[in-house]
Amino acid sequence: RYFESVGPLAIKGLNLALTAWGKVGDMDTVQRLLDTMMRLQMQPDAHTMSTVLCSCAKLGDGSRAHRYFQTFTETFSIEPDLLAFNSLIDALGKSKDPATCEMWIQKMIESGISPNVATYTSVIHSYSNLGNIAASDRLLDEMSSAGIEANVYTYSALLHGCTKSGDIHRAERLFSHMKASGVEPNIVTYATLINVGGKAKKP
Repeated sequence: RYFESVGPLAIKGLNLALTAWGKVGDMDTVQRLLDTMMRLQMQPDAHTMSTVLCSCAKLGDGSRAHRYFQTFTETFSIEPDLLAFNSLIDALGKSKDPATCEMWIQKMIESGISPNVATYTSVIHSYSNLGNIAASDRLLDEMSSAGIEANVYTYSALLHGCTKSGDIHRAERLFSHMKASGVEPNIVTYATLINVGGKAKKP
């Protein structure tokens, strides 16, 4: 009722509310607010779209992220930006659907938006979680061919794949390559190496 009565302030108020509820992961309230915007023919903005999709990614809810992506792009005619695409891909990756992630990378490129290191890292992490080392390596090669440098999160995701098989030799090669590339390991990197060593029963 408040939003229906304040006229020009309604759109800004609803966008702020969507952003706030999205950040805390209350997606039921987000849906109610979106329903209100559609009923009152109000227009969310690209920032709101990215915020809502980021919330889906944090929850690892790929199907919900896909539905919201369609709502924002088709119902509200919002052009997705890099953050929106990355958030959708991250959510799908956490839902263990890296193949669909790769499909969306192609759609990004077709829409004129170039994937970045965060895009590829999300998909690499998803494949690593599934133990698909070959796919992770393929994406690393694609990154390199596109002139995108892997960062500490990329290498940590690659190393995570080694924990599935306990492949300490591959982990050591990745770590050496990481250091040679000038990428400094962080606590996650070291913890992952320890996990790989434990799996391989090698100190």
